[in-house]
Parts: sequence; structure tokens; C-alpha cells
Amino acid sequence: MQQAKGKVEEELRNMKEILTVAERERDRARDELKEMKKVADESDAILKEAMSNVEVGKLREMEAKLLENDNSFENLKQEFTKVKSAEAHSLDLLSQSKKRIQELEAEVQRGKESEMKLLDSFVAQTKQLEQTKLLLEESKLEITSLHTRVEGWEKHGGDKISLQKELESLRSELQLARQAGGKHSASKTKNRFEGMELLKHELKLATEAEENSKKAMDDLVLALSEVATEASHTREKLVLTQKELEHFKKEAEKFQENLNSIEDKYRNLLNVAVKESDRYRKTTERLRIEAEESLLTWNAKETGFVDCIKRAEDEKSCALKENSKLLELLKTAENMNGISKQETQKVRDILKQALNEANVAKEAAGIARAENSQLKDVLAEKDIALVFITQENENLRINESAALEHIKELKKFLSEASEKEFIVEDKETQLKKKPQNAQEKQHKDGKKPGHSCSCHLKELITPHKHRDADENSKTPDKKNNHDGDGESVKSDPLRGSIFDDQAESPIAKPEDYDHLDDPENERNSMRKRAYLRRFGDIILRRGGSNRRGQPVGGEGPRKELSL
Repeated sequence: MQQAKGKVEEELRNMKEILTVAERERDRARDELKEMKKVADESDAILKEAMSNVEVGKLREMEAKLLENDNSFENLKQEFTKVKSAEAHSLDLLSQSKKRIQELEAEVQRGKESEMKLLDSFVAQTKQLEQTKLLLEESKLEITSLHTRVEGWEKHGGDKISLQKELESLRSELQLARQAGGKHSASKTKNRFEGMELLKHELKLATEAEENSKKAMDDLVLALSEVATEASHTREKLVLTQKELEHFKKEAEKFQENLNSIEDKYRNLLNVAVKESDRYRKTTERLRIEAEESLLTWNAKETGFVDCIKRAEDEKSCALKENSKLLELLKTAENMNGISKQETQKVRDILKQALNEANVAKEAAGIARAENSQLKDVLAEKDIALVFITQENENLRINESAALEHIKELKKFLSEASEKEFIVEDKETQLKKKPQNAQEKQHKDGKKPGHSCSCHLKELITPHKHRDADENSKTPDKKNNHDGDGESVKSDPLRGSIFDDQAESPIAKPEDYDHLDDPENERNSMRKRAYLRRFGDIILRRGGSNRRGQPVGGEGPRKELSL
């Protein structure tokens, strides 16, 4: 195979040389064409001169020369096209020859592999033949031994009469042995019969072994004949492949010449490609400069975007500050709520002394309701202002989503706490009604007639509080922006009435609270304090978590909202 490859390489080299010669001829034809073009240009110049000199004879000669030049030019063009077609044909033949060489090499390798397989199978079959021969010899020896045994048995068969006599004697002996109880003779006869059966079985086995050996020999002969035919076929194929290899080597020599010419052609193309690569390099440098300029512009845009992001972050921080202030207002409202509760306790004490002013308290409740309606109107106006502000701050709401979620959680906590407070107040009122009813029974004689009116006044005040709480629960979004105003009004429901002076007056004497020293009132007050402490702790925690990430400031927008 290596020698064949070396020959093929030599043939390829020869083809390359032939191709170089063809390329040289093509270059020569091109040079001739260029010369003809130069001659044509010269003839054109001469024609122009002839036209200027107006020499008819010279013009005719020049026309004849031009015709000759045109004919020669056309001939050269035809030759050039023929050379190109020959090059294309040679390239096709080269590619076909390469494919055929590869196919032939593959077939040669397959033939070698098949030869190796045949040799291996032949070796295995020879080994099997040797083993079968050994088995045949062993079977022959066994057959001879069996024949000798059979002959011996046949000789014994000639003395059948004597055997019968012996059998009769044996039978008599057996009967005697049975009668005598001798079992030894019966065992001997059984052993003889068993030996006969064993000999018959060995004869059958020997005959079967002979038949198997014959079959194996026939199979071996068939396999050897098949191997011989396959070997002859492979040899014929090898001879054919060798002939085809020689034929294709000759073709490769022919195509090597065309290859050389094609290599020269591609060298010229390489030079053209190098020039194009230089041009592309220049374009890449120009594009790189443009990319740098675009990078600079992009960096400027990035800085602008960063400035916009910083502005948005500043606006977000301002919104967070406003939210923190709203939380502080919520806390102040809660404090006012606590103060209002204390004031309600004072008012309860004062109500016990001011029984004659119940009608005035009813009027104060009406005034408070009117104030609540006014507050609702104010809240509606503030809602309109809020809608306008929300439209202006749509871009900021995206950044304020986290703060709004915290505020919503606080609203939930506030609503839950307010509900708990109202439940506790209802329980307190129910618990206080019981001892008041007992006190009314005790004081039916007319010592303290004012206690009957106190309950009615409480009923007037408490439903007012419940109504305000329901309104607050219906409008949680309004409460966020107007906690400072609404809570202050709720905390002081009797503001603007006659009881303002009495609320600011000093605390009543402890003698007036003697009837409130019941254990149930103390328990209720303790429960209230515990609930208020828990609610205050929750709000302080929420406010502390929000204040850690939010700077304090931004009071100007809230003042505008409150106005």
C-alpha cells in the first residue's frame, strides 16, 4: 500500500508539472492578447492620423490590418475558452479519479480484511479437522473393541444349548437356593443380565458416534469447498482491483498536469485575495474608529441615564420621608386617641355631676355630627386634591411600592386595633351598665337622680364613635393622608360644646370616684392598658423599621396637603 501511495504521489506531482505548463501557455496567450490590444490601439491611432491626412490608400491598408487583428483576436478568444473548458474538464476528472482511488483503497482494505477472516476461519476449520480426526480414531478404537466383544458374544451364542442347560441348572440351583434361602446365586444372575444390557447400550453409543463422525466429515468437506471458492473469488477481485489501480494511476498522471496549471491559477487568485484582505483591513480600521465614536456617544447617554436614575432615587427618598412623616402623624393620632379616652373618662365623671346639662350634650352631639359632615366634605375635597397629586406622582409610585405595602400593613394593624378597642369599649359599657342599674335601684329614693341621665348620654356618645370608626374603615386610603386632621376631631367629639371648659378644669375629687372602685372596672382598665401597650409596641417597631431606611424631612408637602 505504501508503494502504491508513493506512486500515486509521483503521478500527482507529474500532473502538477503538466498543469504548470498549461498555466504558462495560458499566460503566453494572455500576453499575446495584450499585444494584440496594443496593436489595435496603435491601429486606431494610425487611423486617426490617416483621417487627418486624408490618405485613402493607407486607410484601406489599415482596415485590412484591423480585420486581420480582429480575426486573430477572435481566434485567441476561442483558444482561451477551449483552455478554460479543458481546465474544468481536467478538474472534474481529477476529482473523479480521487474518489475512485479512495474507493479502490477501501475495496483493497476490505479484501485484506476478508482474506484475514478467511485465514482465521481456515485455521479454525483445520483445528476442528484435527479434533474430528482424533475423535474418529478414538471412535474407531471403541468400535474395534465393541466388535471384539460382539464376536465374543456371538461365539457364546453358538453354545446356546449349553447355555440353556446352564440356565436350567441355574434355575434348579435358584429353586434350591430359594428353598435353602440362599440369595447369593440370584444376585450373580442379576449381575450377568445387567452386564448384557450395558454391552448393548455401548454398542448403540458406538454406532451413533460413527454416524456423527461421518456427518462431521461431510460438513468439513462442504466448508472447505466453500472456503476454496471464496478464496478464488477474492483472488479474482484482487486482480481486478490491481488492474483498476494501474488504470487510475495513469489517469492520475494525466490529471497531475492539469493540477499544476490549476495551482498557478489559484496562486494568482491568492494574490487577488491578499489585495482584498488589505482592503478589508482598512475597512475594519475605519469601522473600529466608528465603533469607538459610537462608544463615546453611548457613554454619554449612559451618564445621562445614570443622572435620571439618581433623580428618581432622590424623589423616592423624598417620598419615603413623607411616608415616615405620615407614620409619625399616625402615632400622634394614636396618642390623641389615648388622650381622648382619658378625656372620655373625665367626661364620664363630669357627666355624673352635670345631669341637668343633658339637653345641651344632645345639642353638642348634633353639632359634632354637623362637624363630622363638614369633615367629610373636607375629606372629599382632599380626595380630589389627592387624585390630582397622584396623577402628578405616577412616576414616583413605582418606586414607592415598598413603602405603600408597609403603610397598608400598618392600616391593617390600625383597623384591627381599632376593632379590638371598640370591642373592649362595648364590653366595658355592658359591664358598666350592670353596676349602674344596681345603683339606680339603690338610689330610687331620689338621693342621686342624675345617674339615670348619664347612661343616655353615654349611649349618645358611643354610637357617634362607632359611626366614625365605620367611616374610617370604609375609607382606609383617605386615612393615610388625613390622619392628623381626622383623628384630632375624633379624639375630641365634644369640642366646641359647653364641656370644653369642664374638660380643661382640674380633675374631680377622689370622693366622686368611690362608686367606681369596683374590681370589674379595675380589670377593664388593666386590659385596656395592656391592649394599648401592645398596639404602641407594634407601631413603634413598624416605625423604627421604616425610619432606619428613611431620612427625616419633607414637611412642606404635608402642610400643603393639610391646607
